[in-house]
Amino acid sequence: RTISTMATADFQPTIVGNASDDEVTPMPSCWIVSPQAPLGQGSFGAVLAAYLPVGSARIAGACKVQSIADGKDESAVQMYLSHDAFLPPVLLWSFGESICREHGGLHFTFVPKMGPSLDDLLEGEVADCPFTAELAWTCTFDILTALIHLEQMGVIHSDVKPANLLFSSADITAPDTTLVLADFGVSMILKQPREQVHTMGCTPMFASPEQMMGVKVDTRADVWAFASTLHCIWFGREAGDADVFRAGNGHKHWLEWRPPKPLHSPTESFPLYAAAVELLRSLLVDQGKRSFASEISSLDSLVNSSLPTSFH
Repeated sequence: RTISTMATADFQPTIVGNASDDEVTPMPSCWIVSPQAPLGQGSFGAVLAAYLPVGSARIAGACKVQSIADGKDESAVQMYLSHDAFLPPVLLWSFGESICREHGGLHFTFVPKMGPSLDDLLEGEVADCPFTAELAWTCTFDILTALIHLEQMGVIHSDVKPANLLFSSADITAPDTTLVLADFGVSMILKQPREQVHTMGCTPMFASPEQMMGVKVDTRADVWAFASTLHCIWFGREAGDADVFRAGNGHKHWLEWRPPKPLHSPTESFPLYAAAVELLRSLLVDQGKRSFASEISSLDSLVNSSLPTSFH
């Protein structure tokens, strides 16, 4: 199908037909979408391969297809981010979107084509790509950069987890490959950057304690999910009840994290492992003691002081 797109949710797309690529003469600003073999699918809908013809070249992309109801809220956040001229490449941006009111109503969002997810890598589904300590720290920097920018824009992502972190290329180890935070289905735009609100949803395994209690949260909820994602990298699972518990002294109680057995032997990369433990210990705490993403200023010095000279 050929679908016209504009950066507005009210635009009615033109569906030209089901012809193959060779039979379609694409119009300007029209995406060619393949309805076969989805790149991914789930409760949100499906992601299909797509491309935008530009002269004799093509821009490879992907088309996220959802119901109009499901796509409305995510679209507002996605377009808000995409209109930011300083959006870093660690946040997924959109080329545009369209609505088809036929067939029960479909919402189309066109985004750059991504590579595998961090979850794919952690589950061993990416061939010939060992997950090294150095790659772990590269991912750490990319996720933190994304959260700092969201905090500055006043956005709570609310669902940071390995499955929503996508590598920008199939070649994960390429120098220009970044880890990109995607899926803004339950994200919220705040009136003030550090406003506290009730979030719309989350993934319980990565949700902060305050989210699970149903109280108001701010962007520090994403910092907890960030820490829990790092926990998956180093320890093979999200930070759960077996790792974070309530400690107390008289009338005072607080959250305390105890490192479990590492997923891999930290012998060869012990300085990096030690730095990861120190970071997690500072973030897996109560909301009042937890830093905002922009306040995690020690990360640079923490890593640089831990890395061997060859990695500086």
